[in-house]
Amino acid sequence: MLAIPTLVALAAVGSMSAIQVRAVNSNAFLGCISQTTATSWPEYTSQDDIPSCTAYCSENQYRYAAWLHGVSVDFCYCTNDNPPADPDQYINDNSGMGSCNVGNAAMFDTVTDYSWEYCTGTLGDAVLKPNQDSMEACFDLCDAYTWAYAVPISEDGANNGLFGCSCSNTDVGEGTAPYCAANAYFAFDHTAPTSPSVIVRRNARIKRRQDLIDQQRDNGCPAGLTACNVPTSDGYSFECLDTTSELESCGGCLYGTFGASPVNSTGVDCSALPGSILGGTTCYRGTCQALACEEGWTLKNGVCQ
Repeated sequence: MLAIPTLVALAAVGSMSAIQVRAVNSNAFLGCISQTTATSWPEYTSQDDIPSCTAYCSENQYRYAAWLHGVSVDFCYCTNDNPPADPDQYINDNSGMGSCNVGNAAMFDTVTDYSWEYCTGTLGDAVLKPNQDSMEACFDLCDAYTWAYAVPISEDGANNGLFGCSCSNTDVGEGTAPYCAANAYFAFDHTAPTSPSVIVRRNARIKRRQDLIDQQRDNGCPAGLTACNVPTSDGYSFECLDTTSELESCGGCLYGTFGASPVNSTGVDCSALPGSILGGTTCYRGTCQALACEEGWTLKNGVCQ
């Protein structure tokens, strides 16, 4: 049996405890943090709900999202720092069913295919993994298992600041913890791969996403080229373009610059200029130029009128 490591006394929730925000399983709930911690993240915007927040951060190539339900305005924060919060930054401002009080932020991992289910104080039989530096490391270690249990460790001497990890093919949580906070096990599950090849493909997909996120930080495009978003089924990718001459992204990125926020189109698709014939346009020094027009249109100064 695995108990909570050095469980500290848990204070009662304050006067706003009756007003809580329930986490959803569309992304893995990672716990609650204070507004002070959330505002240290590099990206923020206003979003009305958790799905909108996690989608915003994911679309802008951030792995982690934190949604804060404010008194009058709701905020969404994004970061790629791993872990997004240290164990001693987790707060006891939530119930064991993953609710964060007004004025504090609920954290989510937008990449993993694990879903958060509940928090528990004690585990039955499970495969214990060495302490890890993040919950995401636990997801990787438990990928072949159905259940992953990650515990942020604080006030535990040498292990303080690390994350405990246990894996199982059955749910071995014993009861619900009073809080989803430091020193409590966060229980996650997913559909475990059925063969080593499936594990390899899944890990490759997650790594590909993380590599793109990492590339966002230092933009791997050669000098003179811009990292432009490319729409894909996964919603993330980019290509390096010369927007001074690129026909379909002339003057900027048609689908927005990779990693920019908000995602705005800054380019023009010259091939779709009104009145121009197929193949009758070009991009010159970042400006579309028509070379020939359809019948009934007149070419004047590079524009079909």
